[in-house]
Amino acid sequence: MFEELFATRGLSLDRLRTFLRVIAAGGIAKAAPDSLTRQTQYSRQISELSEFFGVQLVRRKGRGIEPTEAGKELARAIREQFASLSDFQAGCRGQPLRVTIGAGDSVLCWAVIPALGTLRAGAQAPTFELRNLRSAQMRDGLDGMELDFAVMRRDAAGPSHRAKPVGLLRYAIFSHARLLGGKAKVAFDVVGSLPMAILHQDTALHRDIERLWSRLGVAPTGTLICESLIHAARAVRAGTHAAVLPLGAKHDFQSDDIVAIGADELKPLARQLCLVWNRRIERIRPPVTRLREPLAQAIRKQLS
Repeated sequence: MFEELFATRGLSLDRLRTFLRVIAAGGIAKAAPDSLTRQTQYSRQISELSEFFGVQLVRRKGRGIEPTEAGKELARAIREQFASLSDFQAGCRGQPLRVTIGAGDSVLCWAVIPALGTLRAGAQAPTFELRNLRSAQMRDGLDGMELDFAVMRRDAAGPSHRAKPVGLLRYAIFSHARLLGGKAKVAFDVVGSLPMAILHQDTALHRDIERLWSRLGVAPTGTLICESLIHAARAVRAGTHAAVLPLGAKHDFQSDDIVAIGADELKPLARQLCLVWNRRIERIRPPVTRLREPLAQAIRKQLS
């Protein structure tokens, strides 16, 4: 059985692992920055794999390397087989299943992490690995079998992906009461006078918010530019700035001093989120596939 795979030397689990390690790092030197000996070993192992398959697997890209189309196909096959073997090993040893989920920072913080806390606990509960990624990175991760699931907009998913809607990510403006003159309720037009913590201009959410401000005829002052909404939420908690945040952020503040306003006015910002996966995972990792519905339901509850 599979005699052709073993008729020629050059194929081994170690070589396949090296190949994944090198293309993930973007180069041999980057994969082993502190060891010339290991760099030489990695270079030889990749050459041996290329010779074994009879095709070029990597090519130069700047000072590093990238996989060719054949290399990308091989990487997908390796990840599939390694995932199956890893699941089998974990099952034999009674170890928890490892499940990798990708999403944006705010979705992870205010939708995914609270949802995971509601799933069944116990010795056989999965180990979840979370990755903060942009849409393009999530698509690549799903295609390359580096992610089991992603939580993203359906229109950002790829053609080889399946998606299950989990709800709307809705927004409001959060502010400390002292920025509102100590009032617990205020009209939306107060927004124009608030110092705002905002995201960098290269984010889609920032652009959507700017367009909404223009339609609503308000011009809040952005006096703090943040890398993420997590940082903006910290500024709200400190009482120095207001910020547009997902409604789920209200559970983090746990203080009557933090006021949410403008939820109705910000409805156009709402985004339909889906739990997305690669179709191949249904065949390769059945135990992970069985988590799909419980995970979707748990996230849906957080967004409702």
